[in-house]
Amino acid sequence: MRDCFFDPVASHPALPEAQRLSLRIYALHEAGSDYSLELQQLGRAAGRVISRQQVFGAFGSIAPETFARKVLVNWSALPTGATEAEMLEMLELICQAKGSEFQVEYWVQCLRANTGDERLSDLIFWPDEYFGRPIERELSAKEILDVALGRAQSSEA
Repeated sequence: MRDCFFDPVASHPALPEAQRLSLRIYALHEAGSDYSLELQQLGRAAGRVISRQQVFGAFGSIAPETFARKVLVNWSALPTGATEAEMLEMLELICQAKGSEFQVEYWVQCLRANTGDERLSDLIFWPDEYFGRPIERELSAKEILDVALGRAQSSEA
């Protein structure tokens, strides 16, 4: 799998600074202290404004390292052009619960962008919701990809 799909920020020059700032922001947030300066610095590293609302939404639900990685990704310009083999590899890693918290979220969003299936997360994690009926067995990564690409037989899925 190409790096742009595997870990898009691993070689980002701002990653160490973003991680340091995120740890500091979380500590200050937890202490009830002001972290406006650190938030501005993180925004400069990310190339966009990072809001207090983003910190409130992330704190307690994702690790500061994950927060740092997420702010460095341009979520509105995810890479497209994934090969079928790359999409299948992402799905297999998700289904096997391999990859970091950040990677799983990133892979799901990349798969959504590459398959065009806006409900891909439901298909992977809540197939009963996706299909609107109970599914008798777990779908394989290949079956999930076939459904997302519109190639599955409706009676099989």
